[in-house]
Amino acid sequence: MNRLLKPLKKLPKLFSNINLRHREYFQSVNLYFQDESRFGLMTHMGKCLTARGVKPIVKYQHAFKNTYLYGSYSPINGDSFTYEIQGTTSEIFYKYLLEFSKYKPKELKIIVIDNAGFHSLKDYEIPQNIQLIRIPP
Repeated sequence: MNRLLKPLKKLPKLFSNINLRHREYFQSVNLYFQDESRFGLMTHMGKCLTARGVKPIVKYQHAFKNTYLYGSYSPINGDSFTYEIQGTTSEIFYKYLLEFSKYKPKELKIIVIDNAGFHSLKDYEIPQNIQLIRIPP
């Protein structure tokens, strides 16, 4: 239990540092939790019965279509932002952050993200009004 609480001890200091650095630039600060999910359609034909030795002749349709929905939700005021796009890569996650930064641009968005590999943004410049916090592993 003590190991789980250790990262929480750092949060007050982290939040106060964020507030001090960005106080003069933004009108408000909000905390969001972000995640993404895949929604899709996959169709298959089932089995069919025929006489022994007779090859069945049936129409076959195999379709696989999907989309990804990225979303952020604020438990503080119930505010949310969603973005539909195809795939999960660092570049796509960066595009999501760019679009999210345009939503309420005078608000500093503190976003809690998970440790997905494509959340690594080493080669990208994160927008000024977004601060990312990773959950503990």
